[in-house]
Amino acid sequence: MNENTLRAKVERAFFSAVKYLVLPRVNLENADKQVAELNRTYPRRKLLLVGAETLNDIIEDRNIVRAERVCIGQFVARKTLKYSRAVRIQVPILLALLYFLVCLLFPKAWIGFDRNPELVWLNENSDQVLVFNRDSTLLWSCPVDCPPAYRLHAITSDLDNNGRNEVIYTQWAYESVACPESDLLTVRDAGGKIMFTRKCSILGEYPGDTVPDQQYLAKTLNVLTTSEGPVIITNMVQSFPGRSHIKIWSAEGQLFGWYVHAGHALRFSVKDTDGDGVSELLGFGINNPAVATGLFVLPLKGCFGASPPYEDPVYDLSGVTRGNQLHYLLFPTSDLNVAVNIPYDWAGQIAILPGNSIRMDVQTFTEPSVWRSYYIDERFRVWKVALSDYYWNYRQPFVEDGRLPAMDLDSFCQRELSRVKYWTPDGWITQAELRASLE
Repeated sequence: MNENTLRAKVERAFFSAVKYLVLPRVNLENADKQVAELNRTYPRRKLLLVGAETLNDIIEDRNIVRAERVCIGQFVARKTLKYSRAVRIQVPILLALLYFLVCLLFPKAWIGFDRNPELVWLNENSDQVLVFNRDSTLLWSCPVDCPPAYRLHAITSDLDNNGRNEVIYTQWAYESVACPESDLLTVRDAGGKIMFTRKCSILGEYPGDTVPDQQYLAKTLNVLTTSEGPVIITNMVQSFPGRSHIKIWSAEGQLFGWYVHAGHALRFSVKDTDGDGVSELLGFGINNPAVATGLFVLPLKGCFGASPPYEDPVYDLSGVTRGNQLHYLLFPTSDLNVAVNIPYDWAGQIAILPGNSIRMDVQTFTEPSVWRSYYIDERFRVWKVALSDYYWNYRQPFVEDGRLPAMDLDSFCQRELSRVKYWTPDGWITQAELRASLE
């Protein structure tokens, strides 16, 4: 080792934390002189020089290398402890721990935090819309249009197929609270920004809808998957006369069609009823003038007008635009409700069955578990009526006290089948009349 290299090596070792410096034995004398010179300035530094001819000389010197048997776990632990004391290791660890602490206090700071809306409801004061992820962590909130809200109809759905849900809602405002926005549909993106709002009332098309500043109630809200992609079905209702304002919107807020139903519509579904690859809208509700529950089928795009009937003893319906519904079926009020002076049944559910069949469940107001099921084929003709187990049992006390006639089950179901009505251009026709005309 030449003199310049030796001097640089000794200085580097002297000003480091090493305890021993191993050198070739021939350079030991010059190195001692250099260390002695440095010790005049730094007398507390003790650097020990070791001269050796080979590496084995160092290994066999027990003053320098101490032999010790340790298990691999102990060895790894010692090395980890040794290197963990280094600043370059400690600083990143401390920063990581600080980040985890921040995430515990503020979950939204976590890099993998779920920002996708899943749950929506009102706050305790009913004046804020609260939006949560699937873990019930609050994402954001916004004020309702007319506080306090009586009810909020809200749905989360990925309308634009970007992997994140939009928030779709309508507000049922208290009738005692003046609310010009009571018929408003609002759609917000996953971050809470308004994508669009739409007025859902239909003015000037039905009696009662010519009054300025009419306040409508948000009855139902649906997002349905159709041949046209996701569609939004809004349903605003009012009374005197009872009516539903139904509008069909695309995912972008384009109006596909509108329909005024004579009575409150309660259930909606979609089905390709004619096999042309295009979905139709099925609606189920109470038809007030007909005093029955009704199923109506509308073209998804381009529907318009009002539902039948088009004559009423109280309201003038002569100027009403007749609806372009594809089918309208009436299910007469159950004899159970008639026996207790309740004029209407309740629209239970629309069940889309395998194949081309549909089942309509009509509930009684007296008992929700009591219902009649109407089975409908691809031509929208009822081919079977069935009863829930509770219906027949619930009817027997009425028979025993003479309020209802005694009948066997098959005869009762056939009677209910014959009372179903269909709308035609000439008016209503019953199942029995339809069958007779075909014969």
